Amino acid sequence: MGGIIINKLINKIACVLLSLSLIICNFQKVSMVQAAENTVSLSVSGQELYDEAYKILKIVNKERKAAGVPPLTMNKTLMKGAMKRSAELSIYYSHTRPNGASCFSIEELSKIGYNFAGENIAANYSDAKSVMNSWMKSSGHKKNILNSKFKSIGIGVFKHNGSLYFTQVFTNVKSTTPTKPSNKKVTKSINTLRNNTKISINEKKLSLKKGSSKKLYVKNLNQGWPYVYANLNNSNIKWTSINKNVAKISKEGMVLAVGTGEATIKATLPNGTSASCKITVPGVQRLSKSYKSSASIK
Repeated sequence: MGGIIINKLINKIACVLLSLSLIICNFQKVSMVQAAENTVSLSVSGQELYDEAYKILKIVNKERKAAGVPPLTMNKTLMKGAMKRSAELSIYYSHTRPNGASCFSIEELSKIGYNFAGENIAANYSDAKSVMNSWMKSSGHKKNILNSKFKSIGIGVFKHNGSLYFTQVFTNVKSTTPTKPSNKKVTKSINTLRNNTKISINEKKLSLKKGSSKKLYVKNLNQGWPYVYANLNNSNIKWTSINKNVAKISKEGMVLAVGTGEATIKATLPNGTSASCKITVPGVQRLSKSYKSSASIK
């Protein structure tokens, strides 16, 4: 969980520092375009939970009222950006986006034209109440929530693989709160640096009987939150089998044991990052019976 703020109305000295930062950021973006092998689009599916987002807005304004600060409005454009950021957190949990850019680089911020913005993020809380309790106990996050310079907010809540990812994006831009959308299932394509991509297959070793099948899928280890994985869709994953006489694999990741022996199943992303699973199909064991003869005398 973390909070960050940016002010575009700054003095000349700070402006020089910010310019250097922007130059570095722009250079990184150009480098990423020129070295496409360092990036890849990862596809994840989940739910955008607008019910929880609007509950968070309600609690935010309750806290602001108690502090004597005017309420925030939900900005429709910012909410779209916050939902995007929450999905990105499932790939890389950080104020830096998975593609290496600043969290303030989302196009939704540039669309509304702002000069003061902030971001709070959190993950793995059960609901709006629990995440807000935690944010309000953290001085940096609380400062963003109660900042009187902020006029509007975008809130994103993305559910993936059993975890909730939360984002608050604050700006000084005035807006009108739109009607709450319904929760919906979505699939997001997230541009990700090679360094933020560490994939594996859900099975490292697998023993199958001849004629049986098993669904395999690729998961990405979150480099900003160790031990947490995002399950990736197969849209840009290439599945191959080394030794198709033993095991075949479909483009959806369904492996079928067709013969006895060993095979390696490989999943490869467009940037060359890959993971593998060893398949063993044992031969039929024939049972042999031995008989002992015994003599009897009557």
